[in-house]
Amino acid sequence: VLFCSTEIGRTSFVRQLEPDWHIDTNPEIVSQLARFIKYQLHISPNRPERSAANVFSSPSLEQFFGCV
Repeated sequence: VLFCSTEIGRTSFVRQLEPDWHIDTNPEIVSQLARFIKYQLHISPNRPERSAANVFSSPSLEQFFGCV
């Protein structure tokens, strides 16, 4: 788990780390990273339109992993 104080910084370090998975609540960051990150999970209470084939959406981590 990593933390960053700015959205630009978060986008930058995620790109540099090149993780297989990235989890975020900001749709703009998810959209910007879609072409660089293998899989992404967008946590959002409402069901946003799927921006790319590698972007998944869920209202919470618990629901995504089937714990609720």
